[in-house]
Amino acid sequence: MMNTDILNPKGIVFLLVSILIVTWGTQSISYAQEADPTLTVSVEEPLTEANLNGSTVTLTLSSGRFVDQMWHIEAALSISGIDGVTIGSWFYFQRVSATEVIIPLTFSGNIDTDVTLTFTVGALAIPGYNGSALTATLPVTAIQESLEASTESPLTDLTLHRSVVTLTLSGRIYEQSIFSIEDAVMVSGIEGVTFDGFFDLDRISDTEVTVELKFSGNIDTDATLTFTVGAGAIAGYDGSALTATLPVTTIEEPLVASTEFLLTEANLDGSTITLTLTGVRFVDDEDDIGRGHTVSVSGIEGVYIKGGWFSADVSRMSDTEVT
Repeated sequence: MMNTDILNPKGIVFLLVSILIVTWGTQSISYAQEADPTLTVSVEEPLTEANLNGSTVTLTLSSGRFVDQMWHIEAALSISGIDGVTIGSWFYFQRVSATEVIIPLTFSGNIDTDVTLTFTVGALAIPGYNGSALTATLPVTAIQESLEASTESPLTDLTLHRSVVTLTLSGRIYEQSIFSIEDAVMVSGIEGVTFDGFFDLDRISDTEVTVELKFSGNIDTDATLTFTVGAGAIAGYDGSALTATLPVTTIEEPLVASTEFLLTEANLDGSTITLTLTGVRFVDDEDDIGRGHTVSVSGIEGVYIKGGWFSADVSRMSDTEVT
């Protein structure tokens, strides 16, 4: 039997209200609002002051995607927190997927304390999003740069000439260009110690440079050589010059004169004298030893070394002996 209550006006109103309530409830569930996008940043290895230059970072979006146009992403991306950190060549800037972007970093500077890099992506890079810019951070550990000077054997005033010194960097690497390095490396502390940047300096590795020294002089007391490497020789660095030192020991250079026979007034004329050096060596050119009367004799009037007007008659027998 048909229920006539539904057909009366009150029943119709109740039915319509019930339908509206069910319909409204269904629509409110169907159109729930999506979550705002979030940004994270990651690296393959922790960032330090030493590896910051040349590192790449990955920016990842969640609950959102990057626009297809790279220039929109570029315009909306910024980095802050450390002076001297910028985005590297856009040739290496990559949108690897809808949610991931890889960016290269460059760094030219110096930090003395641990700091934080902040990456910011504006709404322009995220389609359908008009909210506040998204940010993510990465810690960067400061590295204390240092320079060490070393030699295969201790330096003395006798071995200084032609000795090779290795200058080793810690916390940084040398520039690739040898010209940049040679202009920024200096030696000081002992007068007469020099090196030729082009011929005497070699870049052995990212962290090692060798310098061959030249020495023309004499020291009477122990001294210290100071090696200075300026910022121009160090990649991505604009801090203070680095220094390292090496001690140089003074060696006494005695000269001994000897003869085969005891000298007398009778045999003095025509006698041969052997001069022997200890601790140093004679120059290679025999003429240089005798030229300008570098070797001379005194004490008895009328005694002189035979030879020409401008040079003495000297024979170089070995590195340490002349007659």
